[in-house]
Amino acid sequence: MSRAICRQCMRPQSVCVCGLIRQQNNHLPIIILRHVDERRHPLNTARLARAGLRSCQCLDGLDFPQEKLKHELPPDWLRAPALLYPGGEDARASITESITALLVLDGTWRNTRELLLRNPWLHDVPKVSIAAAPASRYRLRKAAGTNSLATIEAVGHVLATTDAAFDLDRLLYPFEVMIERQITRMGRSIYEKNYRGT
Repeated sequence: MSRAICRQCMRPQSVCVCGLIRQQNNHLPIIILRHVDERRHPLNTARLARAGLRSCQCLDGLDFPQEKLKHELPPDWLRAPALLYPGGEDARASITESITALLVLDGTWRNTRELLLRNPWLHDVPKVSIAAAPASRYRLRKAAGTNSLATIEAVGHVLATTDAAFDLDRLLYPFEVMIERQITRMGRSIYEKNYRGT
């Protein structure tokens, strides 16, 4: 007998969290450029971010020509965007009111570097980074560093620090339930052995 699948996220209904998503407004539009390898990743968090935010677009691919994006996105989003990217000597620590949208690269570190190489126009976009990034709640990932955040966490942290009315816990709740259900499915012993303390 085949498993029941959610038509929205295409995951088994036993681990689906779509019913827990409560969309909210975000004054700063979010544009997620998702590496094509991430599209079918079962724990990809860009989908949750897109579903939880009213002003958010998630685009899949490798090449994102700027002129093509201008036709696919709402007017003015790319008028004065910023790129959320950690480190870099030219990265600013804060978001200013002049920024019309925040570009976010979704994928592994190798994936995001590939996106930067394949889309040279991104090098000319002002970069912003998260100051004092919190510890990641993504307990099923062996991150490259202690400040490595899942896409939904990075986006949520930026929005929470730029808008006092934004509810970070509301955005992250489906993400945290998704992780907990995955841990339950794999078994606590396997989780403790492979991920605890990473």
